[in-house]
Amino acid sequence: MKNIIRKIIRKHYNIQSKIYKDKKALMSLDFLFSFIILIIISTLILGFVYSNLSNIYSDDENIQERLILDKVASEINTVSSKDQGYSTVIHLKKDVYGYSYYIRVNKNRITLYDTFNRLDSSIYPITIKNKYGSPISYINLNSGCDYNVSKEKINNQTFILFVQIN
Repeated sequence: MKNIIRKIIRKHYNIQSKIYKDKKALMSLDFLFSFIILIIISTLILGFVYSNLSNIYSDDENIQERLILDKVASEINTVSSKDQGYSTVIHLKKDVYGYSYYIRVNKNRITLYDTFNRLDSSIYPITIKNKYGSPISYINLNSGCDYNVSKEKINNQTFILFVQIN
């Protein structure tokens, strides 16, 4: 009788041992699968967060550039609307978040260009001449420079003169 009980216990013990080992392997596979799913979800969430932060940074950069452009447009419009001889100095920031830029002034529009963006603003129609008195279709104002903008009149022709002063 003892032998029969021992055989039953051994059989039962071996069965339990095999089941336990199988459960252990199954638990390891479940853990590995769950870990892979967790890595995939974390990667997707981090990508989404990075994209949103990048958009916020880009929006702030656009706002800073828009402020610069509007300030320059306002200065040019002020000079254009004043009497002959009026002048002002425009100070341009060196960069916006590490990106240099330039502003192109045309007859009735100014445009800010940087590495990735282009912003436009309208101004009063003006005639532009260089410092030698020759008419030009546009002038580029470079970042980090100061410009004297003045309203001049020569031979009954009124024009805006841009002179870099630094």
